[in-house]
Amino acid sequence: MRTERTVAQEPCWLPFGQVAHLETATAAASQRTRERPAAPISLPKSDIGEFTRQPVPARPARDLGELTEREREVLTLIGLGLSNTEICERLYVSMSTTKTHIGRLLMKLGARDRAQLVIAAYEAGLVRPARPR
Repeated sequence: MRTERTVAQEPCWLPFGQVAHLETATAAASQRTRERPAAPISLPKSDIGEFTRQPVPARPARDLGELTEREREVLTLIGLGLSNTEICERLYVSMSTTKTHIGRLLMKLGARDRAQLVIAAYEAGLVRPARPR
């Protein structure tokens, strides 16, 4: 996932995990200059390039302990990119049952949408990225 931030009056794309680190660094720089009126903080593009080459710290793994076995199955299938209809067919359950499982997953994992469930499935190790062919 990538997020756009304006740096030095130009849009700059950064990996999602690095945005928080950049915002922390700019906040610290802003705090050091509180004596002066607030001014936009700009970083030379060379600094941004160096910053984006740094590794992103690993996120803590999601706790799936409170999920039922069936919810884990549904989360795995969501992580694999299956639609609700495909999940129904794979698990031999109705559409309403599938939607109930997805709603409970959203609630238990604190996810706001299906995309965040996919991320949770990858972070929990339920799904692995496909190897390049």
